[in-house]
Amino acid sequence: MSVSELWNASGKHRVPESPKRFQSADPDERPVSCDVDNVALRTMSCSNCERLRKEMEEMKEQMQLREFELEEKLNHLEDKVEWANEDKGNLKAELEDTIKELEKYKVLAARLGHGEPSGDKSEESVSSGTPLPSRLKADSVSRLLEIIRLQSELLKEMKELVAASGADLTT
Repeated sequence: MSVSELWNASGKHRVPESPKRFQSADPDERPVSCDVDNVALRTMSCSNCERLRKEMEEMKEQMQLREFELEEKLNHLEDKVEWANEDKGNLKAELEDTIKELEKYKVLAARLGHGEPSGDKSEESVSSGTPLPSRLKADSVSRLLEIIRLQSELLKEMKELVAASGADLTT
């Protein structure tokens, strides 16, 4: 709210239209103007002007505080956006790595004789009663995990046998 709006809103102090706004009987007291466009508002002595000045100072402090709070919120939101963009980039990279790894497993499953690397089946294989590609993929993954588990067990047994024979295992 502007000074003139505050001034007019108070309604308690009316400024006369004459250029000599205030005349005092005391010759040492200089005339005080209540003109709202004049800087003299800061030096006025009337109670309404004092009250308005205090209200304006309080309002100014509140506005500065609000501005500070809004700047803090803006900075916090900008940080959140930056972090979200970083997370988005990391997730994209992770997704690409996962897709590459999936392709490797598909190729490995195809080499082991379980399914085709592309995952596409011809019409003949579908109509002949063989499982659909999605079913083959699930079977291939479970079979691949079983093979890895068996290899792990065999490796442990081999290490135990070598250790029992007294040979040095440095691999």
